[in-house]
Amino acid sequence: MEDPPRKPDGREIIDFIMRCRMDEGIPMLKHEFAGKPVWGERSLLLICWGGRNGVTSEIVDEVPEDMLKVVKEEKGVWRKILEKYAPDKLEEAESYGIYIKGYKLPRKR
Repeated sequence: MEDPPRKPDGREIIDFIMRCRMDEGIPMLKHEFAGKPVWGERSLLLICWGGRNGVTSEIVDEVPEDMLKVVKEEKGVWRKILEKYAPDKLEEAESYGIYIKGYKLPRKR
């Protein structure tokens, strides 16, 4: 039987985004997979696409309602989350490049 997902306070989601960006991956936050919630109505699947060391994907439950609303309604979700909940980390997160299987894409200028 699977372990239930962890219950974040919002800070864990920001920490995941920063770990992924420091690894030069692209954070993706998904509420639904194949048209259904990944675990429950307030759950998220956190995926780090690309990156150097493969930050492990996570499922979190009981996501704060306002964060969940951002994920459901916005594009560029990881940036929107940082803009709203950790604006002091946005510039650092954007400063990292993107690394995908041996190819390092240029940093944002």
